[in-house]
Amino acid sequence: MAHSDTDLQHPGERRNGGVWLILDDQDRALVVRPSYKDGVYQLVGGGAHLNEAPHLAAVREAQEEIGLTLVPHTLLVTDWVPDNPGRSAEANSYVFFHRLEPSELDTIVLNAGTPEGEKPELLDFTLLADEELDAHCEPYIVRRIRAATAAVRDPRLRGYLMQGFRVADPA
Repeated sequence: MAHSDTDLQHPGERRNGGVWLILDDQDRALVVRPSYKDGVYQLVGGGAHLNEAPHLAAVREAQEEIGLTLVPHTLLVTDWVPDNPGRSAEANSYVFFHRLEPSELDTIVLNAGTPEGEKPELLDFTLLADEELDAHCEPYIVRRIRAATAAVRDPRLRGYLMQGFRVADPA
């Protein structure tokens, strides 16, 4: 039986998505600059379609955005973000890990999945070292990248975030 404050037929709007922490051999994060954000970079990935699992969304988005087929074998963190009125509903972003091989950097094709005649979603991609993140990314993205990178180094740090902040310390 559902609680009286829960409508199972009309749940609140929420988004799920899959994104990638893609690190090179120097632990620089591969980030992309979307055309719809004011010059800031974010992780590769995006929202899941209706009935699409977040890991499958991550795979699809990587193919569409950078032309790489990545395998989501390692879930680092799940990051919840509140709604942004007028822009987007609250969301859970599942952050998967990929170690970039040097040869893969040369095979990246930005906007690989953009249909002919459609405006490209992404303007640029780059690799950012930790000390460069604050100057190029939104604060919650910086926190997300740092938390996910820490989880690569120490699996005990894998877990749940709220806007890039850890909600619980490792056991």
